[in-house]
Amino acid sequence: MMRAARAVGVSLVALSLGGCLPSFALKTGSPVVEEQVRGIVPGTTTKGELFDRFGPPTAIVGRDEVAVVVTPATYAAPYRKESTYAFDAGTFYELFGAAGATDEYRRIYFYRHVVSRKMTYFMLLAMYAHGDTKSDRLWVLVDEKTGVVEDYAYKKSGVPVAFGVPRRSGTR
Repeated sequence: MMRAARAVGVSLVALSLGGCLPSFALKTGSPVVEEQVRGIVPGTTTKGELFDRFGPPTAIVGRDEVAVVVTPATYAAPYRKESTYAFDAGTFYELFGAAGATDEYRRIYFYRHVVSRKMTYFMLLAMYAHGDTKSDRLWVLVDEKTGVVEDYAYKKSGVPVAFGVPRRSGTR
């Protein structure tokens, strides 16, 4: 019994003097692979092909709709929790300018993949935590009447937005 207590005490002292504790990455959404995004051809790619490449979107919204997105955590119980947030789809339509003009058949398919990592360091009874989050997002404007992609916007973490239909300088 005394040896076990001593081993625990020595372990606690060693941890408090220095070390690091990695945590698991928290991931939400399916990966948005850049090569697959480049394969989207406005005017040709269908919404069926979107589902084949990326799976179901995080949200499908029309211009005047409000979407609620659920973000499940990958942690095991009892630490598992979900968070939700709502957004006005009109902000997504601004990405597409005139192409996103009001039309009852146009919808935006929104995909996102978020990875958050955290590292905790222990030094002389002090603690320091450092983390980073990377988020890749894809917005695809689809004409539901024809089932064809009209345009897309892709934002890879740390990189400017790329569009499917080229933009003139000074416009979106």
